[in-house]
Amino acid sequence: MLKTWETTLEQDASQFAGLDSQEVFTDLAAGRYVGGWDVMSAIDEVKGNNPALADDLEKFRSRVSATYSFWS
Repeated sequence: MLKTWETTLEQDASQFAGLDSQEVFTDLAAGRYVGGWDVMSAIDEVKGNNPALADDLEKFRSRVSATYSFWS
């Protein structure tokens, strides 16, 4: 489990599960490994299709960018 801030990344990803075509958020919410670039692509896709989620997705992007395990 990737614990940061007051919620885990898995918990935060669950709100976006099912919204991206590659199911990256679904995998992350289930605790399966996904790469940082896959998450960034999923964020861009969901943001393009759901502009109302843009602020939440940008906060999530910041957390992913700051999490070393996505980039090592």
